[in-house]
Amino acid sequence: MKHLKFLLCLGLLTTVCGCQSTAVDVIDLNKVLDEFQATLTELDGKEAAAAKADGEDAEAEEQEIVGIEVVKEEDDAKKEKFLSLFTTKLNAAKLISKPIGVTLHESGTINGFADIDKDNVQDAGEKELFKIEIDEARGRVIASDGGGHYRDHRYRSGRFFTGYLLGSMLGRNRSYYSGSRASMKPNHSTTKMSSKTYHKTAVTKARASARTSSTRARSGSRGMSFGK
Repeated sequence: MKHLKFLLCLGLLTTVCGCQSTAVDVIDLNKVLDEFQATLTELDGKEAAAAKADGEDAEAEEQEIVGIEVVKEEDDAKKEKFLSLFTTKLNAAKLISKPIGVTLHESGTINGFADIDKDNVQDAGEKELFKIEIDEARGRVIASDGGGHYRDHRYRSGRFFTGYLLGSMLGRNRSYYSGSRASMKPNHSTTKMSSKTYHKTAVTKARASARTSSTRARSGSRGMSFGK
């Protein structure tokens, strides 16, 4: 009886471990871009309200403005305001099982990562989940996950927070990819965007890959023998 209980427990443990090993996190780039836009919309609204309270004309924000004014002097307070709110919205949306951190890279890309220790600093071992970069030539931002998936979002620039952030991204991008880095600048003219419904398929493939890896690992461990 004791031997039978041991075997049942061992089988249950193996099943649980197998299920855990096939658990995967594939972030949905559509939802990332939704939260990105929601963050800008909220910050735009706050700046517009402040401008109206000061007696300024806020109607210009309602018009689509072609082109972005490059930000030459960074505003650290605005940067932190954006990163804080974007991080909060991403985590509230529960896009993955782990906490998400966000940074603004010197190249102008916005990087999201699995922030295990919740310090908003990407440490060794904290996987990058997505990045958002500006495509000035086509008036859009592009989100990618490093797994070959891309989704884009057309932007509307203006004189409030959206204009500042896009101008900051563009300024950083131009500065970073100058001189010896000029040839390294990403060219998205031929980048194929994933379908709007790509995420479901991406999750299915990731789970299948995780199960295959788990099966191979277990088979390898059972095949090990130890001499006496």
